[in-house]
Order: sequence, then structure tokens, then C-alpha cells
Amino acid sequence: QSDFLQGENLATSHDRRQGNEEGQDGSDLGPSSDLRKGRLISPQFELNRDYLTFFISGGNHGSDTCVRLIVDGQVIKQASGNQQTRMDPVRWDVADKNGKSARIEVIDDHEGGWGHITCDHFVLTDVPPKGMPTRQQLTRRAKAEGIDKEILKEWVRLWPQVIEGHPVGRALSKDDVLISNCESSEGWTLDGPAFDDLEPGDWTLIGMPRFQGGHSLHSAAISRALRGTALSRNFLAERRFLHVGVQGEDCQVRVSIEGYWMNQHNALLFENFIQPVQSLDRWQHMIFDLERYQGRNIHVEIHDPGDGWVSVDRVWLSDDRSAGGPGPDWSVLNNPGLTTSELLSDPSRLERLLTLGLLDPSRWGEAWNAAVYKAVIAYRDVASKIPDPTMVLACSDAPVGFDVPIQIRGESGKVGELVSRGAIKALGQNDRFADELQGSGRWELAQWVTSPENPLFWRVQANRIWKWVMGKGLVSTPDDMGMMGTAPQNQRLLDHLALRLSRNASRKELIRDLVLSSTYAMDSLHPDPDVDTRDSRNDYWHRAEQKRLTAESIRDGILVTSGGWVPSSGGPPVPTHLNDFLTGRGRPGQSGPLDGDGSRSLYLEVRRNFLNPFFTVFDFPIPATTVGKRTESNVPAQALTLMNSPFVHEQAERWGGALKELSETVGIDGAIDHAWKQALGRWPSKPERQFALELIGAGGQEDWADLAHTIYQTKEFRFVR
Repeated sequence: QSDFLQGENLATSHDRRQGNEEGQDGSDLGPSSDLRKGRLISPQFELNRDYLTFFISGGNHGSDTCVRLIVDGQVIKQASGNQQTRMDPVRWDVADKNGKSARIEVIDDHEGGWGHITCDHFVLTDVPPKGMPTRQQLTRRAKAEGIDKEILKEWVRLWPQVIEGHPVGRALSKDDVLISNCESSEGWTLDGPAFDDLEPGDWTLIGMPRFQGGHSLHSAAISRALRGTALSRNFLAERRFLHVGVQGEDCQVRVSIEGYWMNQHNALLFENFIQPVQSLDRWQHMIFDLERYQGRNIHVEIHDPGDGWVSVDRVWLSDDRSAGGPGPDWSVLNNPGLTTSELLSDPSRLERLLTLGLLDPSRWGEAWNAAVYKAVIAYRDVASKIPDPTMVLACSDAPVGFDVPIQIRGESGKVGELVSRGAIKALGQNDRFADELQGSGRWELAQWVTSPENPLFWRVQANRIWKWVMGKGLVSTPDDMGMMGTAPQNQRLLDHLALRLSRNASRKELIRDLVLSSTYAMDSLHPDPDVDTRDSRNDYWHRAEQKRLTAESIRDGILVTSGGWVPSSGGPPVPTHLNDFLTGRGRPGQSGPLDGDGSRSLYLEVRRNFLNPFFTVFDFPIPATTVGKRTESNVPAQALTLMNSPFVHEQAERWGGALKELSETVGIDGAIDHAWKQALGRWPSKPERQFALELIGAGGQEDWADLAHTIYQTKEFRFVR
């Protein structure tokens, strides 16, 4: 085969058929080989040998692509692939589960690159690994030495793990770059209460107490119930591989390139830069390939989002993929006069023996007496009462900032000279700015931007508030108040509002005063036509500006008049209603209700590639950047939408039913008055009343719905005079 898979009866989740996968809408989702997911479960079988051996290859994505051994409903062994098609041998020691019923699970729950797992040749055997004695040899030796044969057997069985090297203990070469050896949290930014430093000889309570054999940054130093994130300092990707040594469960390590964080939702360009931590009893070696990101600023994030825990041993850069190094020094065993206390004086040796269960902690030291046991029980009781945290999206400043080079013409590949952090020189450089920098300097920049000494910020704020309330800004280019923008129509008014905001930054108070002003209450038509001649551009606001409602306000107005509006606030966003024309990559798996559950438009979900069609036709901006001034088009599609939109038809029928019911109480004329007052804020004129009476006719349900639909289509409904 072209991919060099060997064997005739492989169990594999690698779909090797030709062609691409199609989505539900018929769109092309790309090659299908790694897209499909699944689970293969073996029949139950008895563990009647000491070892289970097999071969494995495929993706290395932790529990997403793995082979598991299940005994009594618990996962006791797990192995992942090697990111290669070469089959590697795996040997599991299952002697302690002899006689138990077991089953094997092969899991593929990953759809990206190397999103498959392949395995073959599962065998139960008593043949020990090369160099290990047989069961008969162990029995004879135990009898000769006068020791318990089961204890000797357990020591021999675990001896390879006792003397194995440290998975991430390789001594660094002169070309390697140490990012952190975790002897302290200095250089790390800690978010949340979970992470703290641990030193050799410390204990943690993770199920049973665990001994700490070396320095580490640990998320269960106080309690595994606490949650948090540890972020390393920023550093340059100046070597091919980033190595991270971790231990724990149900946590993750993430590498951020230039602060990019969307790979939490879709890996796309940064696949395999988030790796799970799933290694309870030994250190896990993580490798991140930085070949494509040389010279970029990166940092490492260690996440403990729940009741798991993670311990970080070391982070470094290297051009060498290997990380293994020597483990504890066991040469002391060659000394015939060695005492137990001398053997256990080395924390790394003590940790290894405790982890493997070869040392009875109840017989070692005073830390396991009854008083400590009671304290442990009390501790666990307190930890169980720690409430779940409330999560919010927030930002924090790194303790150490750095300057970045200018990107010539905005191209990331064309780097110019290094630019010192500071204020915007074109707006008046603050000489003290550079001397006051702490961390990244963003806090100082924010203080400088919002300073009363910087009039631009307050003028921009005042202009945008005036524009949203009055319909037109005092500066007609709210997104550009610099040299390329237009001059203010009324400089004195703009400065008055800006000065007021700089002294009292409450936007609510300013908006309240504006909507209560006589200027806001004016009509857009002035009774004296000569005034329009003297102030043709309305620079001095002798009249109001006629303004069209935004797309959201038009929809909300339809909901309010129809009675479909649900006056509630907060809660999760309402999913977008999908029609047959909203197709493409990333299409949501479910469609929301047509009326958005009656929620205000503020609470509707916004997806950049699947915008509400009703919104887009009324100039809803593409959510890619801030927009201070929306486009106000007048195109046939807007009238057609109000005529044909299923949402408008649905609400017109609802409103028509309410008007018909009202007419039975107050009469047809009273219902017509109510409709005009509710939708347009005025009474109907005589011609309008006559038109409505003719349209209603016999006053059936459909007739009232037609009247409601007609009112929705009037320009007056979506414009404010």
C-alpha cells in the first residue's frame, strides 16, 4: 500500500477511500480519510496472562485517538499513536488484574490531521520482556532468600519503571534555550487561585497524598478543586521544537503564536498546538513543531479548567526532538551497608518508589500518623465545598513587555526597525510616557488616550453619541476625524460636548440630556422655508435630521407591534435561523427559531459567515471591524424583503389577529386608530382611514393581516421624521 501500513487484518479508523467528504448541504469538506469518527469495542475476555501486547500507529491526540483497556468499567491502560504509519509495539503489564474480565476500546474522536488510529495483533502472554526472569525463577530465588515471592515478583515486574530515565530529564545543551525550569513562578502570569510553586519534599492531596520529587509549577498545590491558568513569558521561536514536561489529568497545554487564540474553537492553521494532559503516574513529554513560525513571538499556556490537575516540570526550546534523561541515582544499591533512610534521602528516589507502590507510606516518617490522617479528612471536606468559579472574558497585562518591529506596508514578512512602545506621535508624544511603562505599556496607553489633555478621544466619543441619537454626526466621517476626514460642521458644539464628557464620562447622562432636549424633539421639516436657504446643510440644527432605523430596530419594531416581543433580558444568544441559501463551511448544526424566540435583536447570535438575511438587506455591517457610520442604502431588495420575508409575514399574521380581536371590543375604527398609533406614533389621516376600511372589508383574519403587512411596508414605519 502507498502508506506502508503492514498486516492483513488491521483495525484502523483511517478511511482510505478516494474522494472528498460532503457536508449535509452538499458542500465539499475536504479529504475524507481523517474526517470520520468512531469507536471499536471488543468482546469481553479474561485476563489470564501477565502481559497484553499489540502494535499501534496513527494519531497522538491523547484520549481522542487511543487504545484503552477497560476493567470493571475503569480505564486501566491507554496508548495513543505515534503520528506515523510505522507500527510500534506496546506491552501492558496486567498481572495485578489476573482473572478479571476486560475489553478493549479503539477510539477515534479526532477529525483533523492524523485523525485516525491503527492497531493489530493483540496477544495475552506470560513471556516477560527481554532480560526479565520467568515466574519459576522468581519462585526459586524468593525461597532461597527467605522473602515473600509476591513482593519479589512485584519488585521485578516494576523494576524497569524504577530505573527508567526521566521522560523530560535530558540535560540541556549549549544550543538549547531554557524558558522555565519551574523552580519558581517568576516569569509566569498566574490567573486564578490554582497554581503555586512546589519544592522537592512537598506533598499534595490528589486522591491519596502524593510526594513531590522535584521543583514544579502545580495546579493542585492547594486543592485540585481550584481552577486557573499559567501563562509563560513571551519568547521568540528560535529553535525547531518546543518541549514541555507535564504530569496530570484533564488539563491542557496550549502554545499561542503571536497571541492568536481562535484555535481554541477551530485549529485550522495551528493544529496540534493544543495538547491534552493525561498522564497520572509519569511525566508526559509534549513536542510542538515550530518550523513554520520561526522568529515569531510565542508563549505557553497551562490550563486547569475543572477538577483535574497539572504539574509542569520544564519548558525549553531545542533543535533536538529527544527529551529523555537519567532518572534517580540507583547506584547506591550497590552499597551493602545502605540503610532505608539513606535510600529514601533523595526525593526523586522516594517519589519513584511511592508512585509505583513499592513503598508503604504508612510505615514511613511521622507524616502519616493519625493526627495527619484526621487533618486530611478535614481538608477534603473543606475542598469539597469550594464553589465553581464564575467565568468572564477578561484581559490582563503581562508582567514583562517587549518592543516589536514595524511591518513594512503591513506585511508580516517584511520587518523593519524596532519601534519603542509609546504614545501616538502624530497626536502629541508624551515625553513621560516611555519612562512610566510597566509591563506591556497598554495601561499607560489607555490612560494617555483617555486623558483630558487628549481632546481627540473625547471629540470622537461625543461625535459618535450625537450621531446615534440625532441621526447625523457633527463630523460626517466618525471613523476618520484626522486629515482624511471632514471638518466639524459645528466646532463649538462638538467641543462643548467633548469637554462635558471629559469632566463627566457618563454616556448615559449625556444621552439622557440629548433625548430630552428641544433639538431632539424637533421635526425634520421646518415651517419657515427661508431657514433652509440660510442653513442648507443644517449645520446649526434648525431642524431634526430624517433618519432611517437600523436593521435591528426595524426588526424589534415589528416584534413589538405584533405582540411577539418577549420582554426578557440576558441569557445565551439565540441561534441564527438558517434557510436553504445559508450554506458553506462552518454552517451551524442547528437552526434557530424564525422569530428569534421573540428576543430583541441584541440577543440574536451573530455569525460572520451566516448573517441574518433580514439584517444584511438593511445595511447591517460585516462584523469584521468597528463601524461608526453604517451605510444607508435605498435598494429594491429592502421593499422586496418587507413584502416577502417569512418573518414579516409571520408577525403580520400575529398582529392582524390581535387587531381583529381588538376590533370586536372597540370597533373597526378604534382598531385602525390603535394600529396607526402603535406603529407610526400618530392618528391616521382621512385618506388613510378610508384606505384601511376598504382593505379590511368584511374584517376577516386575512384582511387584518394584510393591513398589518401594508403598514410594515410603509417608509414611515422605518424612518423617523
